[in-house]
Amino acid sequence: LRNKYAEFNLASGYASSHKGITYDPKCIEKHLKSSAEMGYNEAINSYGKYLYDQKRYEECIEWLERGDEMGIADSQYLLAWCYKEGKGVDTDMDSYLHYLQRAATNNHKQAKKELNEF
Repeated sequence: LRNKYAEFNLASGYASSHKGITYDPKCIEKHLKSSAEMGYNEAINSYGKYLYDQKRYEECIEWLERGDEMGIADSQYLLAWCYKEGKGVDTDMDSYLHYLQRAATNNHKQAKKELNEF
């Protein structure tokens, strides 16, 4: 049986070469996606960020939106920046501010700071 926590831990192990596991990008993505698909909050956010870092912006938006629905501040913050920079979506300052506010409401420190400076 697959377990969302075990899948996430495997992905983390492949990412950090921890405990003798060799770094393997394909395994990182496989296990991270599996854990995210099982609904593990931390994996949903991490997979969205992983896709962002891989410049796979359109795919990343789907996962960041899932994170937003679950109230994950880091997903909301990165989603705000996608709208600000037009990565995977059209540039939209209203959406940027919307997601920035949602992240700030969930105590994201950088989102709060940016809102205060806006």
